[in-house]
Amino acid sequence: MNRRNFLKSAGFSQGVLAVTGEQGSVSIEKSAAHALPGPYPLMWLSDEHCPYVEDVGAGLGCLKVGGNTQFSFALCPGVLVLDPQKDPIRRQWTPHWLSPVEPRLAPTPGLSLVRRQWRPHLLESVYSLDRMRISQCTVVYQYGATTRLELEGGTPFHLEGRSLGPCKLWLDDIGLHVVETSPAARPLAYTIRLHPRPDQVHILPSVDDKLLATLVVSDQPVGWRFAWRRLKASLVMDVDISRGGAATSSPRPDFGSHLSRQEKLWTTFYSEVTPRLRAPDDRINRLFDYLAFVYRANTLRLGGILPHAFTMPKQTFHGFWMWDCCFHAIAGCWYGDRGLVWGNLLNIENVQYPPGIKGAGCVTNSGNACGVNAFESDDPMAKRTLVMPHLLTKEQGDGSHPPAFAQALEAVWSVDGNERNLRRLLPNALAYHDWFERRRRSERFEGLLLTRRWSDTGMDNSKRWGKQGAAPNNPMVGVGMWTFPIVTVDLNVLSVLEKQSLANLLDAVGQKERAGQMRKEAHARAALIHELLWNSVHGFYLDRDETRGRFIPVLSPAGFYPLLLPGLDNSRQRALLAQLFDPKRFFAPAPLPSLAMDDPDFRPNNSYWMGPTWMSYNVYILRGLFRTDPSAGWKLLDRILDMLMPGGVPAIFENYNPLTGVGQNAANFGWHGMLVDVILREALGVTPTREGLTMGRTYCPDLWRGWQINNLYYRGEHFDVSSKRDGDEWKTRIRPRERAGLVGEGTRQRGNPASGASS
Repeated sequence: MNRRNFLKSAGFSQGVLAVTGEQGSVSIEKSAAHALPGPYPLMWLSDEHCPYVEDVGAGLGCLKVGGNTQFSFALCPGVLVLDPQKDPIRRQWTPHWLSPVEPRLAPTPGLSLVRRQWRPHLLESVYSLDRMRISQCTVVYQYGATTRLELEGGTPFHLEGRSLGPCKLWLDDIGLHVVETSPAARPLAYTIRLHPRPDQVHILPSVDDKLLATLVVSDQPVGWRFAWRRLKASLVMDVDISRGGAATSSPRPDFGSHLSRQEKLWTTFYSEVTPRLRAPDDRINRLFDYLAFVYRANTLRLGGILPHAFTMPKQTFHGFWMWDCCFHAIAGCWYGDRGLVWGNLLNIENVQYPPGIKGAGCVTNSGNACGVNAFESDDPMAKRTLVMPHLLTKEQGDGSHPPAFAQALEAVWSVDGNERNLRRLLPNALAYHDWFERRRRSERFEGLLLTRRWSDTGMDNSKRWGKQGAAPNNPMVGVGMWTFPIVTVDLNVLSVLEKQSLANLLDAVGQKERAGQMRKEAHARAALIHELLWNSVHGFYLDRDETRGRFIPVLSPAGFYPLLLPGLDNSRQRALLAQLFDPKRFFAPAPLPSLAMDDPDFRPNNSYWMGPTWMSYNVYILRGLFRTDPSAGWKLLDRILDMLMPGGVPAIFENYNPLTGVGQNAANFGWHGMLVDVILREALGVTPTREGLTMGRTYCPDLWRGWQINNLYYRGEHFDVSSKRDGDEWKTRIRPRERAGLVGEGTRQRGNPASGASS
């Protein structure tokens, strides 16, 4: 559905936005500024702290519980299970290879789903089974979750659970206690309480009538069954998780207390922390709301060598990745939780090679499939140090992620203005930049950088790598006659963006001379990219083999990165746009594929970087389009929104099948949050400066007559921004927001010195 038809079907027309009052504020019909978003068919729920709890939608009471580790297990998958094709959660849920939990259960004949809806603080489902009606409500709290089942009509009833690894378990007056003791991961303890208490507790596969208070130790997966002879009204199940390997010995508050507390936390988050966009295209509004949920739900607070809270791409991953943290800092730069936003960058201090050694400045992402296990285990049952990749001598600081540190630092600082954090992290960003300049210099193409390993560009497995294209994931179909080192387009363009950001940051701290030199280097490298990496035969920017000097005939989205560079002439821009919007090459139903669709090795389904669509490069290409040809930017964004919001419902995944739009790998992936920054800065023209929050050029579709942003954070305050079209211009008003709440209370520092019309 194109944008015009979508707007009409959604009830938006030219008259839907109205200007009210002398202040010029824009009101949108049927808009609830502080209502919690949803309902959505959510695949999982989580809280701000790790461990996490998920509702995987496999049946009554079905929760997945996991801690600071990659193992997980299904708790109480139950005997009442819906056909997955009839369940909007189970049908869409895709397990990640690090956390493969999909209960192997047969659907219950006659069970049907009447209604399911999600709010950030709860998941509620209503089922029917014969003459019985069953309601389930799940709420997640810090280190645990509670599920309440309400049944109309008494019946014999039981719930089943299992642990997938070695464990210890016992029963007492509090409930059933389980301690995972897998030698491959951190121990995790959890306690299950049921109200009313079951008549029997069975240990499976044995047939004992009940589990006595004696300790049971098993080195194999263990199951259990809770049974009631006749269950009436309400059944409440509490799951309390302990990170320290000790079972909980005190009762939890009642279900209503959990529900009330979580609703308050999420309401405060949406009303006090996150910006709320209200524009004529409701896909964008709902996407903004949902990405805010993903940002908070993926938060971790590990401590130890990563002392600051940070945001994971998905909370089940529990690791540290360099470019993910930079992306998440950009994603949250307009949010009011500054501790979390800055934490994504401050942790880099502790995982960066120190000065004086071979790899000084590097932040490696090698040696561990799960990223950095960034803590020394504090569990009393497992006193051992989990090795960090940057301490592995064999790495010697020779593998990292793409340069994005300085870009993230500038994005966060430009909004927040925290001078102390800027001066604290600028040396780290400069060291990271200098590492690339020392260790990745090309000898054949002087002035450009090399990619020596796949992690330098983030594309794990790609045809771009030739003989080494398989990397850690899927094998290639065809093998090219080239291999590392390779002069890649994306690494060099990103290095130019890093130099530009560093120049701006150096200016801000008074280092004018070095800032000027950094700008000269950025300009010179941009000119070399245009000179050496443009291939006139393909009409595209291509990588080059360092050994032979030849162009590598692989077309990927990296070839569009020069849209971000100065010096791109009009003829090359037209050639790039022709390739980008070619439906046989890159402009897929879910754009843009990681390999051109007409490549013989293009594989769209579950092949990682051999065809599936990713958001990381889409964000950079969107920025380039909005800066060079805004109409082209909206054309690409419109199709991306169709991919992310099918039927108006969020579908946020690690990557997508470009032909079908089906999400693949991890759900609720945090990278997508960068779209918030792209839309605000590039499309709407919101511009943070040292003098104040201002408006640049606004680029919106012709049908738009106005938009508004509530609760936009800028330098210790929150603002409401409203804009309406007046002929060919946009009239914009920026007003400080009168607020009261947990975030920003008592932190008002100054009024906004700049507001008015943008042209």
